[in-house]
Amino acid sequence: MMDMRVFDVLKLETIEPDHLRPTHREFAQSYQTKGSRVKLWRDVDLSHKIAAGGYNSTPSDLVMLGAAWLNDDFIPASVREEFWTPVVLANGQVNEQNYALGFRRASWPIEGFGDVTHFNHGGVSKGAQCWFMIVPEHGMTIAISTNRRTDQFFDFADVYVDVLDAFLAVGESQSE
Repeated sequence: MMDMRVFDVLKLETIEPDHLRPTHREFAQSYQTKGSRVKLWRDVDLSHKIAAGGYNSTPSDLVMLGAAWLNDDFIPASVREEFWTPVVLANGQVNEQNYALGFRRASWPIEGFGDVTHFNHGGVSKGAQCWFMIVPEHGMTIAISTNRRTDQFFDFADVYVDVLDAFLAVGESQSE
């Protein structure tokens, strides 16, 4: 179903369930580090969590998927808003992580641009990490991945700030 309705339509060639990974293609290996020692990550079957990290992809295909989220012809604005609206708990309060359906909604100050709202999801699995974010007001999507785990997730993911800052600066200079 995901192939027919999403991946094929968007011409995403690398997104596939991990447990169906073709053997004829090369894939990055995941590594485990302990001090100065590095070894391959153990095999892990992710088939039980397809919707929450059971797919493999390249950052390039993730960026194209994120761009599709900004296209009203692919995802109507009303559906997108449902996915991006943080969940309200039974006590009437928005959950403290501002989590919506698969995305966190965040607004952080970026020097020279003020508060920039984005929708993000990060993950750690099988010795690898990924950070994915969509910045609607700037029509931008960022996907960053690594094939090892860091001690603290944001030791890796915080690079998005530099990427976002660099691309916002380029966009600003092109609009002048």
